[in-house]
Amino acid sequence: MPERNADSSIPSPALPALAWLGLGLLLASIFIHPLCRLLFDCGCTWWWAGAAAHCNIHHAAPPHCPWCTSGQRGFAAVLLTILLLQALALRIVLRRGGGGVRKSALHPLAALVLGLLGGALVSGLAAALLGRYPTFLGVPLPAVF
Repeated sequence: MPERNADSSIPSPALPALAWLGLGLLLASIFIHPLCRLLFDCGCTWWWAGAAAHCNIHHAAPPHCPWCTSGQRGFAAVLLTILLLQALALRIVLRRGGGGVRKSALHPLAALVLGLLGGALVSGLAAALLGRYPTFLGVPLPAVF
């Protein structure tokens, strides 16, 4: 039975940090293609709906999605960035567990979601700028390089 806080009936985040990171990897794997579409408007969708089958990398003319053109290594780099930010956010949340912050499973979960979004934004903007993609989150990007 999970530990319970003295002041509530909410289970405490007794899962080890590695289990939380496993959940973070699962979340990142599920949401990576919808995030790709959100960031680059490329046509990617959920895994079960075709993933990158409708991505603009399959069009003859550019622009081509910077994540999808980077292949498996590129997606591995995106997932690594997301996992690093999830680990950082999770470490902060788990270390602050007692000091005035109400312990619950929602805090580590929120840390994972923030790490997912932060990692996607950081790696997405870097990929868009380095790949000279014309837009990011629907905003035109200047030609930097």
